[in-house]
Amino acid sequence: VWTMSGMGTFNIAEYDNDGDWLVAQNDPANEYSPGLWSRMDWTTKDGVLYFCQTTYDAATQEAARNTPAADAADPATTGCGGFSWTSLTPAGR
Repeated sequence: VWTMSGMGTFNIAEYDNDGDWLVAQNDPANEYSPGLWSRMDWTTKDGVLYFCQTTYDAATQEAARNTPAADAADPATTGCGGFSWTSLTPAGR
């Protein structure tokens, strides 16, 4: 399960640690795009872990998987649908 505060819960169906992505079905209780499919990409740059929800409303698991990966060249400023990627920090920092 991938949970994003204020955005809902995403039930992971598959992932690829070598490819830095996962595909998850949006929980039926989510406010946005319930029951549809999301793809999350992640990358590390300059010691910072980032993620991008590359798609949030794919009709099928396969369509989410086949969504092109986000551009990880400069995640601090761009590459995620025209926006920066979201940085992740360990809890308590």
